[in-house]
Amino acid sequence: MPKYIALLRGINVSGKNKIRMPDLKSLYESLGLVGVKTYIQSGNVIFEASNYNKASLSTVIENAIAKNFNIETAILIKAENEWATIIKNNPYAKNDNKDISKLHVTFLLGESSEEAINKLERVQSKEDTLKVINDVVYLYCPNGYGRTKLSNNFIERILQVPATTRNFKTVCALYAQIA
Repeated sequence: MPKYIALLRGINVSGKNKIRMPDLKSLYESLGLVGVKTYIQSGNVIFEASNYNKASLSTVIENAIAKNFNIETAILIKAENEWATIIKNNPYAKNDNKDISKLHVTFLLGESSEEAINKLERVQSKEDTLKVINDVVYLYCPNGYGRTKLSNNFIERILQVPATTRNFKTVCALYAQIA
């Protein structure tokens, strides 16, 4: 049965859009998804699905969350093999001089123009750097994600697509639960 990881955008951030993880797990199970596990409180869900194709999963889950929790959220869903590629492609993880706790991954929930991607790549600084590969922005923020201007909101504003960011440790921990 295909395994997936879903990232909910903007759940349980700054006290907004609160969903208890046991309630989210129950919602996924009510949709016929199996092996459902949540990871930390920020809307990360691991599951298996045989009754849906990947293209319809986001819509089905987004609609169920809207109906059951009265929260509009975008959801990014990646299959196990896609997740492995995201980890493998991280250009900063391959550099022993980079502190892995300072790596982040911003997942784009749509396509951006080449012009917007070029604009984003021009705003990085000597300290905070990024690399866009397909629908993922890899970030290295040596002074901490809380201090960078390369925040999720900033990236969304430049690229004009919804996005959600996770630290690389979380990205690897999620993969470890399905691999």
